Amino acid sequence: MKLLSINIKNRKDSIIWLSASGPFGIEIIRAQLTPDSIYFVNRINKTYLIKPASHVKGFIKSELSFYDLQNGCFSSKVFAHTHFISGEDLQNFKALLFKEKKKISQENRKKILLILLDYYKLHHHELKNLKSHSVIEQLRQ
Repeated sequence: MKLLSINIKNRKDSIIWLSASGPFGIEIIRAQLTPDSIYFVNRINKTYLIKPASHVKGFIKSELSFYDLQNGCFSSKVFAHTHFISGEDLQNFKALLFKEKKKISQENRKKILLILLDYYKLHHHELKNLKSHSVIEQLRQ
C-alpha cells in the first residue's frame, strides 16, 4: 500500500496542478499554481488559501518563480528555515518510517522525536503547544 501519492500536471507557461493522496487514494491536498496566483486546499484541515505568486517567495525565502518550478530548475540556496531533515537524521527517520532494522542511539531517537513534534506543530495548528516531550524529560531527571 502506498503511503503517499503525488500527481503533478503541467500546461506549459500556464498552470501547474498538484494533488497529494494518502492511503486508499484519499486526497490530502490540492494546489494550483499560475504565473500570478497560488490556490491551495488542505482537505484534512478543511482550509484553503488563495494568494499572489509572490507569497511563495516570502514563504521559502528564495527567488523561485513559476517558470523555475515548471522547468524543474531549483536553486542551490540554503533555505532560511530549519524545517527539513538531512544527513544522519534523514537516514534514521527513513529507518523508523520503513521499519528497517537499524540501531539508533538514544540521542538520535530524541532528535527524531523533536523533528516529529516540530512537524505536528507546523502542520496541525491545534497541537501548537505540545508539552509531552518536555514533561517526560523532566520526569527522567
